[in-house]
Amino acid sequence: MKRLAVIFCVFLIFSGMFEIGNVSAENYFENPPFSDDYIVPVKVKSGKENYVNVRVSEEHLIAKEKGSRNIIYVLTLPEYINAPVKKGQNIGMVSFYCEDVLLYQADMLAEKSISKRNFKYVFRKTFVKMLNKNC
Repeated sequence: MKRLAVIFCVFLIFSGMFEIGNVSAENYFENPPFSDDYIVPVKVKSGKENYVNVRVSEEHLIAKEKGSRNIIYVLTLPEYINAPVKKGQNIGMVSFYCEDVLLYQADMLAEKSISKRNFKYVFRKTFVKMLNKNC
């Protein structure tokens, strides 16, 4: 039976692996990476776009012992942010817990830049809406 070195606190984060002890790899499995299905766009006030998509800053695989409880994802995002938004701007945070123990936290970043509305932008949008109504 082959033995591998893993972090023995019910989890393993591959980006910073160090050896605490030898534990059988058969007793552990990788938790699936955080799914984008749970992430909702964040509303942008006074921006040229109404919403900005966010993504996890860095993804890590987490291994947990078979038979232990599921890993819970807690996503912390604001209801809205004010424009301008820069690509890569920190918007929120995702935390990974197993049985009330914090395993890992990662920042949630804006996927693209959104500039602030200006008079020219608002005038053009209003003018186009008026033309579409009259046609």
